[in-house]
Amino acid sequence: MKKVGVGKFTLGAVLIILGIAFTLETTGVGIESRAVDIVLRYWPVVLIGLGVEFLLVARDREVRARLSVPSVLAIAFLLTMASALNFGSWLFYGWDWGWNWGWGGPLSDPYVITVPVNESADSLDAIKLTGVGQVEITGSTGSGVTGSIEISVRARSYSEAQDIAEDLRVDITKSGRTLVIDGPRPSGLFRSINIRLNTTLSVPEDWDVEVASSAGNTNVTGIRGEINVRSSAGTVTLDGLAREVDVSVSAGNLWASLGPDMESFDGSVSAGNLNLTVPNGVGATIEASSSAGNIQCSLPGVEVTKSAASSRASGTIGSGACRVDLRSSAGNVTIR
Repeated sequence: MKKVGVGKFTLGAVLIILGIAFTLETTGVGIESRAVDIVLRYWPVVLIGLGVEFLLVARDREVRARLSVPSVLAIAFLLTMASALNFGSWLFYGWDWGWNWGWGGPLSDPYVITVPVNESADSLDAIKLTGVGQVEITGSTGSGVTGSIEISVRARSYSEAQDIAEDLRVDITKSGRTLVIDGPRPSGLFRSINIRLNTTLSVPEDWDVEVASSAGNTNVTGIRGEINVRSSAGTVTLDGLAREVDVSVSAGNLWASLGPDMESFDGSVSAGNLNLTVPNGVGATIEASSSAGNIQCSLPGVEVTKSAASSRASGTIGSGACRVDLRSSAGNVTIR
């Protein structure tokens, strides 16, 4: 019986789709720099493609279908490299690390523009921010969203920085009951530029807040609704007023506090430290783990156990009303 490797057709399809996406990314045609993001978001379709290819080959009774290991590894490598390039473009020009040197040489002085934000709260009860750099959100008793997004660009020359800055776009749209603010992102990979984004907003205190930040610190205070934060690189600081909190930090620290009205707190840090404050009189049921780090907790009712490489903590404080789940892959967890 003839053996046929499955995965070569899917590999070819992945190459074609990624090639088209990166062509759009570098040329700024059509959907511009969102092309690779869209493709990577639907990466599970690759598994469907492998399954369909396997079924088609298996229909022939005279052949024996088997996965082609080199093809599968090549697909995994391509998706990994595409993700690295896509994030790498933000890593080096989506955030200004303070360097005066880019890919092509020294960078110019920054050219700064400020985009005002002034949106009515009519029929809205939530806000979602993506790609907005450093974020400062404050809850208020006002009836709208006010603030600004400051865009600072450095390039090979000051005139080039000005051209790039004036070409960037902040998209402010409404999706259902949510105000969506999508930060600017230039097209092209590994361009010799640096961009700093500073977003400062005042929103109604009873709104839900969702933030997805690639690089930059995130500070959210005075919000009584739900808070959802996804930070790739930067420190996240939250107060204890929110009803529910779900926060994930890939590289950076998390500083947060529980509050008397908080129902749940889910916090995870991949590479960094997690610090949680439990004020007097606040009840919580705590589960915490650190894969490669220590857990420190002096609060009564919480027991800390340690093994050779990991630590865990669990227990109940007071009424145990707030469910708390803390996870750190490489870093320390402090509960106080």
